[in-house]
Amino acid sequence: MASPTGPHLSASPRESPELMLLLGPNGVGKTTIGQMLEQQYHCKFVGIEQFFMSRYPNPKDLADDMQGAVAEFRKHLLQMVQDSRHPVIFEETGVNPFLLSLIQQLSTECSMVTIHIQASETICQERVVRRGSAANYAKNPKFVAEKRAEFFAQVIPVLAIDAEFRNDRKLGTDLQDPFSQYLHRRPSSA
Repeated sequence: MASPTGPHLSASPRESPELMLLLGPNGVGKTTIGQMLEQQYHCKFVGIEQFFMSRYPNPKDLADDMQGAVAEFRKHLLQMVQDSRHPVIFEETGVNPFLLSLIQQLSTECSMVTIHIQASETICQERVVRRGSAANYAKNPKFVAEKRAEFFAQVIPVLAIDAEFRNDRKLGTDLQDPFSQYLHRRPSSA
C-alpha cells in the first residue's frame, strides 16, 4: 500500500485533496460512503453510475459510447474541482479500460487520494441484490463475482492506494478513518 504521501499526492495528508476516489468492486458501499462523506465533510460527491444513467438509460448505449461517456465524466469532474473550494469525491471500480485510464489521467491532473473500499464477496452480493436497479444498472451475482475477480487481477496491481477502509458491517452515522485525515468536517449545527 502506498503511503498517504504516495505517488499521486501533491497535498499532504492534512491538506484537502482536490479529488478523492473511492475504489472497489461492486457492492462494497462506495456510493453509500460517498453520500455519507458529502453530509459529514466539506466535499461534493458524484456517483459515476448515476452520472452515466442520467445520460445513458440503456446500458448498451453507454457501452457503445463508453469513450465519449468517460470523456464527458472527466470534463464534469474537472469542472466540479474548478468550481468548488472543497474536495470532490467520486467512486469507480476501474475495471473498464477507459475508466482505469481516466483514473490514471486524473491522478496526474489533480491532487487525488485513492481509498480502497473492501467488503467480503458475500456481503457485496447481498448488497447488490438488495439495492436492485433503481439507482444502478442491473447486476446479477455472476456479474458481481466476475467484476470482483477482474478488479483484484487488473486494477489493484496498477493503481497506487493511499488508504483502505473495510466495510463488512452496517455503517454507523460517523465516518472518520481514513477519511478524516484528508477531509475537513462540517461544523455541527447547534
